[in-house]
Amino acid sequence: MKIFLDANICLDLLDTKRPTSLNSIDFYKKNIDNDFYFSGDFITTFYYVMTERKKYDKKETIKAIDLLSKRITPIYIEHNDFLNAQIDFF
Repeated sequence: MKIFLDANICLDLLDTKRPTSLNSIDFYKKNIDNDFYFSGDFITTFYYVMTERKKYDKKETIKAIDLLSKRITPIYIEHNDFLNAQIDFF
C-alpha cells in the first residue's frame, strides 16, 4: 500500500518530544512494509519548525531531514501535474 504522510506526522517522526510523536512512530512501525511518501514542499516547514520554533541545531536538523527523505520518499508536484490531472478528470 502507498501511504502519504501529513507534515505533522513527519514532524512527529523528526521530533520525539511532540505530544503526538509516540502515536506517529507506532503507526509508522506497524506499517513499515508499505511505501511512505510526503510532499517535498514540507521540507522547508520541517526546517523552520525544528530550528526556529523548537531551536534544534541547524546541522542536526538537516541530517534528520536527510535521513527522513531516505526512508520516506518526498514527492514534488509541479503545476503541470495538476493541469494533466484536471484533463483526465473532466
